[in-house]
Amino acid sequence: MGVGCGIIFLIVMTVISNIIIFLGLVRLTVQNANEPTLFAFLGGVSLISLTLFLLSGFISAAAIGTRSYVDGGVNGALVGICIAIVVSIIPGALILVYLGIIQWISILIGGCIVYGILTGAGGLIAVAVRKHTGII
Repeated sequence: MGVGCGIIFLIVMTVISNIIIFLGLVRLTVQNANEPTLFAFLGGVSLISLTLFLLSGFISAAAIGTRSYVDGGVNGALVGICIAIVVSIIPGALILVYLGIIQWISILIGGCIVYGILTGAGGLIAVAVRKHTGII
């Protein structure tokens, strides 16, 4: 249940944030923004993405209500691993055809590591908040 909640949250919030980011980018393009403004915008976009991954792991671990760091970390990391598998399968056919299976496997493993660490950290944060404050 917790992993499903985390995945649904991540997908919905990614769609919403992408719409907001697209509208902001269109506004900057219409204004003929200079280069530092665009780099600042991309920095903000990366912070939004990082926050979404942490929050999805947080929600995943908070949904199961555990006080064990291992359970919270594993449950949070499963959200990232599931998302990494989906993300690597979508462009996987093109990569498989043009580059080969080794490159596709490296993208899959790299995605699992990066996304798993980010969402797993969110799960650990949820367990720490639950254990030390009792809020959630």
